[in-house]
Amino acid sequence: MTERTLPTTQSIDEQVMELRAEGWSFARIADHLELPRAMEAQDRFLFALATSPSGVRNRIRAGELARLAQLAERIRCRPTLDDAEPQRLLGSVAHLADVVRRS
Repeated sequence: MTERTLPTTQSIDEQVMELRAEGWSFARIADHLELPRAMEAQDRFLFALATSPSGVRNRIRAGELARLAQLAERIRCRPTLDDAEPQRLLGSVAHLADVVRRS
C-alpha cells in the first residue's frame, strides 16, 4: 500500500496557474482543487504570478489580461434586466486587471 502525499502549496499554486492558463474560472479551479472558495484560487494565482520569474510573469500577465478583456466584452454584450449588474461585474473585472498589472 502506498501512502498518499498531500500536495504542497507550491504544487497547488502551479496547478492554479496551469488551469487558469487553460481558461478555467477561479470557481472551477477551486472546486477541482478542493479549495474552500474561488477567492483562494484567485489569491494563489496572484501570488504565483507575483513570484514567477519576470519572463514567465510577463507572458502569464499578458494572457490573463487578454482573458479579462474578453470577459469584459462578454459582460457588455450580455442582455440584462438590471443595469447595475453589468457595471458591478465590469468593476470587478477592472479591479482584477489592475491587480494583475501590478503583480
